[in-house]
Amino acid sequence: MTLTLAGITVMPLISEAQLKVSGLLFGDYAFKTQADSVGSRRKVTSEYAQLPKNYSGFNIRRAYINFDYDVNDRVHVEAILAHESTTPTGAAEVAPDNNNIMFLKYANVRFKQVFKGTDLIMGQQRTPTFATSGGSEPLWEYRPIERTITDFNRLASSTDLGVGLEGKYLDGKLGYNVLYGNNQGAKALFSPTTTPFTSAANAPRLYMDVWYKFFNRLEVQVYYDYSCDNSNWDSTKTKFQTASSTIKPMIAWVQPGLFTVGVEYYVQTNTHAANDINGETGAQSLGAVVSNAKAGSNTATLANLRNTTPTGLSFWGHVILIKDNDTGKVSKRVGNMQDGQKGGILSLFARYDSYNPDATMTDALASNKTNRGKIQSLAGFYTFGLDWEPAKNIHIMPNVWYEGFTQKYDASQLSTVAGYQAQKNSSDMVYRLSLWYNF
Repeated sequence: MTLTLAGITVMPLISEAQLKVSGLLFGDYAFKTQADSVGSRRKVTSEYAQLPKNYSGFNIRRAYINFDYDVNDRVHVEAILAHESTTPTGAAEVAPDNNNIMFLKYANVRFKQVFKGTDLIMGQQRTPTFATSGGSEPLWEYRPIERTITDFNRLASSTDLGVGLEGKYLDGKLGYNVLYGNNQGAKALFSPTTTPFTSAANAPRLYMDVWYKFFNRLEVQVYYDYSCDNSNWDSTKTKFQTASSTIKPMIAWVQPGLFTVGVEYYVQTNTHAANDINGETGAQSLGAVVSNAKAGSNTATLANLRNTTPTGLSFWGHVILIKDNDTGKVSKRVGNMQDGQKGGILSLFARYDSYNPDATMTDALASNKTNRGKIQSLAGFYTFGLDWEPAKNIHIMPNVWYEGFTQKYDASQLSTVAGYQAQKNSSDMVYRLSLWYNF
């Protein structure tokens, strides 16, 4: 396309052939039929957690605009603007006047084939935790319904600013990802002189994974990450190093045109990360000596400090009930990982997650004031529903969203803590009608 101004032909800097614009949108009408009786006393970051029973309303949870530009056959540029919100919407997700906002989700330059089979990626990019081509999110496919388990429990973000390598070999059957990033998600890096790293949770992180497709059906991934904060350590042992590491295997079977099933498990170890009475794990100011001390407190000792070990297990799957008449159509779902799978006009999906916030917590520790908190509830998450595609790339999905909590210890272990009631068994249940569109 050319433009003529005052008789002068102006050539565009970017050609239509080189620039691709795409995007997605998904949201829901939600009606909450059950509400957690503990409410804000339970440390829960999942959707709908603080909404009362009988809440109903609409929300757009995601809206992305993607710009992809091929500079040449060896260099690719990507930028994605995103609106993301939870239900209820958090303060950081809207402008001061409560209007929805957009932010820079991804912005990176990919240098293809820096060596055989491997691309170099610089900038804001997908993390190997679940979002890259070998991860579980493209296989689960139903991100518009819910995050994968590591994302759901906030182990890592889907995006980070750093330098990464992505490799694919054996005609795409074998791959790996390595990323060294800020570990801040899409947020700007703060100044360490005014707000220092206070735990491994916000120190720089190394992510890596390797995956392989057997028989072009069975996909196996092993993921690992590591972050370490040395700013809370010194040789006198009045400060202590904090570190975090995660290992996650995932296995999935893809039967083109029929179904996909998968399972993933993770265990994360956080060293010197004992919880104080409020369940906090990070120092809040320069006055805090160790990673678990409250702001201005210098009283924690090595005896208080211990490892915490969150674990999670997830089973998920979907099956096509009615195939599309166009047998040559490839399913247009998040990630487009399932090359060759025929699209379905009606599918069934389901998932179950089990979460333990600290597998190393014991009754003895729970009875110790230093280690008590409001996070020791086992959680089970369920979702299931139907995916109806009445028109290309438009999905209408009635579904059930449920998270149940089980008290991990006897009430006597927790009920004596001032200001905290025993963690009762309870749950949040939401009926939703979800809409998902991509272009």
